[in-house]
Amino acid sequence: MKLLKILLILFILLIWSKTFAYYYDEYKTYDKSIRINTFSMKLSYYEKWIKIWTMNVSTWDDKHPTPLGRFKISTKSESMLSKSAWKLMPYRMEFLDWVYGIHALPEDYKGNLDTKSTIWTEAAGWCVRLNKEDAKKLYKWAKKWTTVLIAYDKSEYASKDDEKVIKNYYWFINAWKYKEAYNLKADKRVAFSDFKKIYKWYKVKIISIKKNKDLDFIVKTELYKGDTLIKKSTAVFQISLGRIIKSYIKK
Repeated sequence: MKLLKILLILFILLIWSKTFAYYYDEYKTYDKSIRINTFSMKLSYYEKWIKIWTMNVSTWDDKHPTPLGRFKISTKSESMLSKSAWKLMPYRMEFLDWVYGIHALPEDYKGNLDTKSTIWTEAAGWCVRLNKEDAKKLYKWAKKWTTVLIAYDKSEYASKDDEKVIKNYYWFINAWKYKEAYNLKADKRVAFSDFKKIYKWYKVKIISIKKNKDLDFIVKTELYKGDTLIKKSTAVFQISLGRIIKSYIKK
């Protein structure tokens, strides 16, 4: 009986891995496919195995996660009204339940962008958002029922130089080059003025940088004001394509 249970668990894990773990690599098997990485906030589209183009996008936030998995474009509309935000969504292509879609940044009837929306940062919504020109290009290329593969993949754009991003980040802070440090961060939810206030008059010393099994960097630092040690802390950094996707203090 125990052996039967073990075999059953192994069978379920095998089916699960076949169904979910490798779907993101299926783009080579379709005539047309769109591949979206919600970690690095990149969208690439392919014909067979050939990459046509890669675009920066904005995806989920913690309260509104973009769904992960294998989907198909079900409807296309050159402009659609969001009833929740009362904004237009140009070049919208829906891929799930009339709720989730790929579209340009929201705008009003005069074509003015929603000032809260930017590319390559977490969006307050479930959809995948692009710059208008990128959205138009993708809209013209994609057909109804084009496959959409969405994954949260930290490894896709990982680099051996990712650790240098963290070192550069703190070097800029210690050199009072706050704008350069701020520009390394993909997440712009903290305004530059607030960011500058946080680090003004402080120096940060890196004690150690280690990568864990989840491909996150665990960074131990000491914060000084002059020669006085203010506090020690451990932060988690997530890096992709030379930018800090997310960083937070580890509790």
